[in-house]
Amino acid sequence: QQPTKEIESPESVDEWVAFLLQEPSYEKTMKFVETHQRREIDSLLFHEVIAEMIGDSRENVHEFAILALGSAPSLKSFLTLQSLNQSLAESSPLKIQSRNHLKSYSKIENLRYLANVISAPTDSAIVSEAMQLVRVAVGNYSPSQNAPPGGGPSTSTPHPGPTPANVIRQFNPLVSVLNRLATTTTDAALRQEASRTLVQVQTIVGST
Repeated sequence: QQPTKEIESPESVDEWVAFLLQEPSYEKTMKFVETHQRREIDSLLFHEVIAEMIGDSRENVHEFAILALGSAPSLKSFLTLQSLNQSLAESSPLKIQSRNHLKSYSKIENLRYLANVISAPTDSAIVSEAMQLVRVAVGNYSPSQNAPPGGGPSTSTPHPGPTPANVIRQFNPLVSVLNRLATTTTDAALRQEASRTLVQVQTIVGST
């Protein structure tokens, strides 16, 4: 039997798997996530451990795997969540949980991961999902959302406020990847969706 200290301070994939799966808990999962966030374990090890958790037969372990993935946004986390989400039954509470974490990719700080998905399309359903999340982000960050609220009778019709430079900067990489997909893909449905999404993104960054 391993000494307690070794179990409490896992380092290798096997040690983390033993730590997380012997008696699964929220606290242990968050320790794993926080260790990754502090860059004390790298992304490769993190996702190897996640794969072991997903391979476990217990639903609560799958719940903790989804929690960990949702707490560590990345291209790999997005793809893993998508794959897991597609395998879950519509009635499963885990599907709702995974969907909620996927929705977080419409946040401005996560748009770069969606750009990565779109720039290297491997599965049309996943690329389509990424573009849908981009459109959600456009709705959240469009200039009309920055308009000051209408006030009393002396208030004129509000005009859209300027889009902050940091917002434009985060959306900019999407222009080239969407344009490339719209002009190179042989999938007509994806081509149409990419063109539509590009037009919406250009409302944020401008048409140039």
